[in-house]
Amino acid sequence: MKTNSLNSSKDNNGLLEKFRRIVGYLIAERTLLNKKSDNQSESPHSFSGFLQEAESFLIFMPDSKDDFKHAMTFADIIRKKGKKVSLFVKEDKITSLWQNSYYSYIQVNPGDKTRLELPKRKFALMLRKEKFDVVIDLNIPENIYCSVAANLVSSSYRIGFQKRNSDKFYNLQIINNEINSALSYKNLLNSLQMF
Repeated sequence: MKTNSLNSSKDNNGLLEKFRRIVGYLIAERTLLNKKSDNQSESPHSFSGFLQEAESFLIFMPDSKDDFKHAMTFADIIRKKGKKVSLFVKEDKITSLWQNSYYSYIQVNPGDKTRLELPKRKFALMLRKEKFDVVIDLNIPENIYCSVAANLVSSSYRIGFQKRNSDKFYNLQIINNEINSALSYKNLLNSLQMF
């Protein structure tokens, strides 16, 4: 009898999380995402040579320890190409990076997130003031918080892995069929070097 109630509780939590995510996407789409009016159309972006021309990058770092380590390798490669790299990183990960003066940081605190996994208003307003040539979200699994935050920052190029609703957030999506994040980031880097 107890196992049935435990399974039911897990199912209800899963449904609640799914519902929160759906509501979060709807709210983000209506209130947070950069929209163009009907008479304004977004001009098409030329991806030809954008990596060489771009000077500033904002990289959204993943949560998992292994993915984070591989993402740092990715960030180092971009930095070594002479680019200014800023990292969007959670508070618990930033302490290990403070000694590394190569990067600037946008620190994310637990209080910067709503119950619907969206950036709180004050944090969203701060992000809208930031400007980068290229924004890259290295989160492989769906992460509505980072997807919305990546869209709040002023940038011509937003790059992320293809996932649910990613077409609303990124103007360049990389197909990811890899379980290994190191391989996924290497494929992303190879894809970017084509431009």
